[in-house]
Amino acid sequence: LQDFSAYAASKSALDSITRSLAIEYGGKVKVNAIAPGAIATKMLKAGLNKNVSLKKMIGLNPSSSIGSVDDVASLAYAICINKSPFFSGSVIDLNGGIGNLLHH
Repeated sequence: LQDFSAYAASKSALDSITRSLAIEYGGKVKVNAIAPGAIATKMLKAGLNKNVSLKKMIGLNPSSSIGSVDDVASLAYAICINKSPFFSGSVIDLNGGIGNLLHH
């Protein structure tokens, strides 16, 4: 994927800043983040080519799907309504299970 390194670096930065801010702000502010995998967006579709089709990407994912913008919004809502003070500094993977295959 062209220009993927900047995108990948920004995802790593999100993970780091989420954990760091949770420590910095302690119990005053809850800091959490969502780390989405393949989500059906214009950016995803623009990055596909003859070697990586949407059908192939769906077939590689254990959930046999890719995420939607609504999936991300639903998780963001769930994070916002969570009242637990212990729920802070978390980066939640939303990837249909493919992240478990990629990190082994």
